[in-house]
Amino acid sequence: MNQIMDEIKKGYLNEFDYNEFQILKKISDGSSEIENLEKIFENDNVIRFYGITKGIFTEHLKEIKDDFWPYKQRIATEIATGMKFIHAANIVHCDLNSKNIMHQDGKFMIIDFSSSMSLENQSKPTLKIAEENVAYVDPKFFNPTLKDIKYDKSSDIYSLGVIFWEISSGRPPFSDQPELKDTKNLKTLLTLKNRENPINLTPVDYKELYCDSWNPDPKKRPSIEDVIRRLNEIEFENVYQKTDYIPEISLGEAFGKTQSMSKDEACLLVTKGSSTQDLHIFLPPGKISLGRGNSNHVIIRDQEIAKEHASIIVSEQGVVEINELGTESGISINGEKLGFRTSRLLIRDDVISMGRSEFQYLPTGEYKSRIDIPLSIYNKDYFLKKLKDEFKNSKENERDLSLLFFDLDNFGKINKQYNHEVGDDVLKELTNFIKNKLVRSKDIFARYGGDEFTILLKDTNKMDAFKIAEKIRSSVEAHFHSFNYNKKKLSVTLSIGVSEMNSSVKTYDDLRLQADNASKKAKESWPQSNNHMG
Repeated sequence: MNQIMDEIKKGYLNEFDYNEFQILKKISDGSSEIENLEKIFENDNVIRFYGITKGIFTEHLKEIKDDFWPYKQRIATEIATGMKFIHAANIVHCDLNSKNIMHQDGKFMIIDFSSSMSLENQSKPTLKIAEENVAYVDPKFFNPTLKDIKYDKSSDIYSLGVIFWEISSGRPPFSDQPELKDTKNLKTLLTLKNRENPINLTPVDYKELYCDSWNPDPKKRPSIEDVIRRLNEIEFENVYQKTDYIPEISLGEAFGKTQSMSKDEACLLVTKGSSTQDLHIFLPPGKISLGRGNSNHVIIRDQEIAKEHASIIVSEQGVVEINELGTESGISINGEKLGFRTSRLLIRDDVISMGRSEFQYLPTGEYKSRIDIPLSIYNKDYFLKKLKDEFKNSKENERDLSLLFFDLDNFGKINKQYNHEVGDDVLKELTNFIKNKLVRSKDIFARYGGDEFTILLKDTNKMDAFKIAEKIRSSVEAHFHSFNYNKKKLSVTLSIGVSEMNSSVKTYDDLRLQADNASKKAKESWPQSNNHMG
């Protein structure tokens, strides 16, 4: 009683004279609520008295900037910490929603234990489901096919996941859908395992945490201890993106120092993905980890892969093995998905796909013989070798084969007007864009020399080759229209020649010459014609 009087004196509780009330109706003696509160170890994130109206949580969320993620992480952690003390006392809150979170004196507290229950004496919750809390309630209670269902700690975890989403969005769930104000409609939607969509630029670790927390299967939801651990391990660099993106690939600091200077070791050539470093990863003996987490040797900023996604083991004898670490999206090699938690030895030219990133495996000694090192695409010698091989294969098996040959319009002017360093950066931007956005895994994209490039299109007839060429031409023009180099606007267009296997093509060099000549004809019409293809 003395503690209550202290709270009244501090202004945290309002006092009313009993005689001021005219119509009295008993709703509860509060005995179960008080009994449950007494079991919870005193802490800063569970309030012991209800009735305070200061610091409305939902209003506070509206004031937080979308990208203020360290503060949002702190909010989520404080609420989860309060839930940890509640669960430690074997209490289930049962009615955790944003109206039962209070923001007071810079702290976030869980309030209102009127619907709580004790797991020790199996007391029954008194929760009434209404418009204000239905979106937070574990939907197993709305499913008429489920029998003998009870509130447990996983039900609170589900509600916590919804609150985490609300912290990321700044608004109550489904508040932008008027048709779901009808409690019955929302119950039906939730029973069908529907939830709000993730918010753009939310840290991937945070998004995965609240999605795991509201998993339809209660057994797959994390414990409150796991929730707090994962909140503390959030890496803000990896963000969820609704729009198309290219994954960023980099090397851990220590691993980067081990990279080969001779470039003779086996390596992974990055064929899909961007990097400020050279787009190849040499593989020294030992174990190499790959994933989106900062602790990996190879860090892939991609929301579609796990924090710890794969490992590569290189023996002293040079045998290279890749291991799938039990992830949802998995690993594909040459288009075939690797089994769950299985491994495979890598062989020459294996194409390894993880999320949106892609790598090609090159055995020891092959990097320098086939790669144009400044641009990290194939060189002329390798292109001519593959052109000869694919030409023979297509002729013998009557398969389509087409070739694109192109260069940059007015590239010499860029070098002259600015300098060769700018020209080199333009070529890097161009090849990185084409490689990531416009080239298929089976195609051979190579630098023929200077600003001349080729793309060998397997199993592609001339009509489809023209479509691919036009997509490349228009996409590059649009990309560089918005591209700025040190605040300088650079216009980059291509003249593309197309050739295909037909009766007039007797040798692989005929195929190359026809595409080269077509490219020259396209250039002759520039800039008078908008059609830069021949």
